[in-house]
Amino acid sequence: MANGVKDLKTKTKVSDENIPDDAASERVGEIWTAEEESNVVRKIDWRLMPLMTVAYMLQFLDKITLSNASIMGIREDLNLSSSEYSWASSIFYFGYLVAAYPASVGLVKLPHSKLISICIIIWGVILALHCVPHNFIGLAILRFLLGVFESIISPGFSIIVSVWYKQSEHASRHSIWFAGNAGGAIVGSFVSFGIAHISSFAPWKVLFILYGSLTFAWGIVLLLFLPDGPSQAMFLTSQEREIAISRTAGFEMDTRREYNMSEVKEALGDPHTWLIGSYSLLTCFPNGALTSFGNIVTKGFGFNTFNTLLLQLPSAISTTLLILLTGWLASRYQQIRSWLIISLLVLGISGAIMVRQIDPSNKAARLIGMILFAKFTCGFPLVLSLIASNVAGQTKKTVVSAIFFVCYCVGNIAGPQVFIDSEAPGYPTAFATIIATLGLAVIILLALRLLLSRRNKSRNEAFGIPSEDDTTMLHESHLTDFQREKSFRYQY
Repeated sequence: MANGVKDLKTKTKVSDENIPDDAASERVGEIWTAEEESNVVRKIDWRLMPLMTVAYMLQFLDKITLSNASIMGIREDLNLSSSEYSWASSIFYFGYLVAAYPASVGLVKLPHSKLISICIIIWGVILALHCVPHNFIGLAILRFLLGVFESIISPGFSIIVSVWYKQSEHASRHSIWFAGNAGGAIVGSFVSFGIAHISSFAPWKVLFILYGSLTFAWGIVLLLFLPDGPSQAMFLTSQEREIAISRTAGFEMDTRREYNMSEVKEALGDPHTWLIGSYSLLTCFPNGALTSFGNIVTKGFGFNTFNTLLLQLPSAISTTLLILLTGWLASRYQQIRSWLIISLLVLGISGAIMVRQIDPSNKAARLIGMILFAKFTCGFPLVLSLIASNVAGQTKKTVVSAIFFVCYCVGNIAGPQVFIDSEAPGYPTAFATIIATLGLAVIILLALRLLLSRRNKSRNEAFGIPSEDDTTMLHESHLTDFQREKSFRYQY
């Protein structure tokens, strides 16, 4: 049975502009059962989730390919200094940063699924071309362009979830496609281990060509099979499309595709925006460090190249399970998302302390520390789900997402820069900074929870608790969360 669905649902007519099928748009007062709604959700899941999860797995493989290549000879072949390697990692996020705002506008004004698919096709080509450069300059240009076109995927997928799913379903669906990250790490470990044994051709070049080709091919699959919204979903019947549209009323994309400046001002004046942005900045600092230097740190424990690649597996498998578990818990129990994220941050802090403080001779304990450290990343899909659930208004949502990802870029740019060559292989300054940023992120999450809980309390006192069957939001499709005080409640 679909979450929060009663035995019988009565449909209120939605805007005709969202339903191209005349027969669908003319049915008023249509009745469907909870089982019928569950069947629709199941069909949506089986169409969207595999497409999105594989795409996100490929984008993660794109990101970690440079890290894997770093222990396969790319630094030696391109004569990269430690500083140049750090900047090759960081410059990806400069491209991401430059493209964050244009991407947010594009997601409003253009068909979002088509835009995402085309960007994936282009970045597949760019990734494959990483085998071409012979120096830092060539590599840096390609990394920058890769960041430009990858900037669309996370905010775009978050919008897709908000268009197709209810608030109560956001956390679990974000967790499913985001689990592609950890799935990419698992696949990447095996693939990199095999390719590392190639001696007739530079193995790091094979990695880039392989992943670039797969990304290009999957972009074409998305272009053909990922619809822009329920009204364009040809895999659903006319009645199923009607159910799909009505069940997420108030969150669907505005077919007029207008960029509303009043919503921009509201987003910039909302403390929620800046708390979410601060969280992104603080947690993406260690994320940039982990993505770029994780393998180098692990190899510094005393493992060889092949063992280092295989030792990604325990962390990747446990991360996959934890992402799915926390996503399920967040959908099962209300208002625990922030507590789950804080718990994951505490795991990350504990792991970073272990890596920094445990005697270097104790390789096993420090490896466990690295595995625990990586668990703070499991909170990322839950935070994205908070944006999807708590920000209404098409333009406002894209502005908040853009700010979140600008902060994401700044953090990831800065992260690799604190790894000082002379402090290898332990990097104590880097890990001390990581511990501090994750600690501050905990404080930010507590402040965010307090802000949103007070907003809900104030609205409940003024208007009462909204009924699950309240149809008000059907007529508020283009209003922001500030403008829906009676019917809108925040998730935290």
